[in-house]
Formats: sequence, structure tokens, C-alpha cells
Amino acid sequence: MTAKRTVDLALFTRPQLAKIFQKDARTIARWIDDGLPVAVKGRGGRPSRYNLPDCVRWVLDRELQARSETGTDLSPQLERARLDQRRREELELRIRVRKGELVEVEAVQAEYADLAVVVKARLRAIPDAVADQLTGQSPAAVKALLLTRIDDALRELARGVHIASVDEDDDPEHIDAVVTLEAHA
Repeated sequence: MTAKRTVDLALFTRPQLAKIFQKDARTIARWIDDGLPVAVKGRGGRPSRYNLPDCVRWVLDRELQARSETGTDLSPQLERARLDQRRREELELRIRVRKGELVEVEAVQAEYADLAVVVKARLRAIPDAVADQLTGQSPAAVKALLLTRIDDALRELARGVHIASVDEDDDPEHIDAVVTLEAHA
């Protein structure tokens, strides 16, 4: 007569635990060295087997202990204090924005985009403004005139530009009607 072997379905091998916990087999081996509970010690070529509920409890206890040691305790008081701190930081940022100490990224991006349109239009207007003056000029004279006009345009823009709804398709000749320069004090 052959002896029947009973298999406990709640017991798992080390490779099965690795799959269940989605960890490498070496991690499970380290856990075993660190005290992961063994339900049935393996011997005679048979692997050790582990009770899943006991292993889950051990892993959770280990994680909670690690969190408390690193200052990431899950106590309600600590979580409340963290939430209060985040709210204070957010309020401080809002106050600094209202005072003009900080600006929203979107506002800077919009201003930069508008300024880029103005610069483009101002520089594209230069050829029309100097075309008549270039006839019969030497390459050096053409270069000097263009550089002077470009430098003039950049100086005007550097003094401050007030942008009143400029579209990228605006005609460069009409850009001066939209842009007003503000002298810095």
C-alpha cells in the first residue's frame, strides 16, 4: 500500500513567496535570515514551506517598524501635523505671490511668448526699413547698417516693452502701433 501525502494549500515555497510578494528570490532569502517565519523546515531534498498569513503579518510588521525608525510613522497626529505643515507652506506661497515676490510659471511663460512675438516682429521689420538704404552699398556697409538697426531694436526692447495683444501674424509694419516702450527710471 502506498502512503498518501497531504499537502497544505496555505503553505508556500520560497519561489512561490517571491512571486506572491513580487520580490526577487534573494530578497526572500534575506527575509528568512531576518526572521521570516517558517511553517515547515525543509529536509531530505524537500523545500521549506511558509504559511502565507504569517508571512504577510511579518512583512507588514517589518514595514511599520521601518517606518517608525525612519520618522515616517503612520500615527494620526503625525499625519495631521504633516498636512498642517503642507497647508502652511501653500498659504505662504500664495501670500508671496500676492505680494509680488513670486510669479506663477504660466504668467512668465505667457509674457515670454508675447515678448518673443514682439522681438520677432521688430526684427522682421528691419529689412523693409533699410531696403532703400542698401542699394549700391558695399557688403561691409550693408553689414554695419543691419547691425546698427538690430542693435537699435534690441535696445528699445531692453528698455521695456508693454505688449498689448500682439498676434504672431501681425504685419511687422504695424507692430509699432501695438508696442509702446516704457523707459526705466
